[in-house]
Amino acid sequence: MAIKIDVKNLPIGSKIAEPVINRYKQVILNKGVVIEKKHVALLKTWNIKTVIIEGEENELADAQEKNAALALAREKFAKKLNWTPQNEFEKELFNIGVIETYRKMSNKN
Repeated sequence: MAIKIDVKNLPIGSKIAEPVINRYKQVILNKGVVIEKKHVALLKTWNIKTVIIEGEENELADAQEKNAALALAREKFAKKLNWTPQNEFEKELFNIGVIETYRKMSNKN
């Protein structure tokens, strides 16, 4: 089953069900592409508002819940630090800290 979803709520890891085409009739993303952060940025650059992804409604709800929890973990972890990552290595370290915070939050529930 295919689901139409706003790009701002697009879960990372979801799969495109239909090609995404811009206003000039150019294919931006083909069917079957697995969404990464760079794809979301590309869609926003082209002012694409919605896409159609593969999946069921309950899978979408689970993915959105996980994205919200990760955003909360990122926020909590950032509050603990008085530091902003400056390069790719530091960003990767920061993301590891976010994942650990997410795991700790998940284990509490």
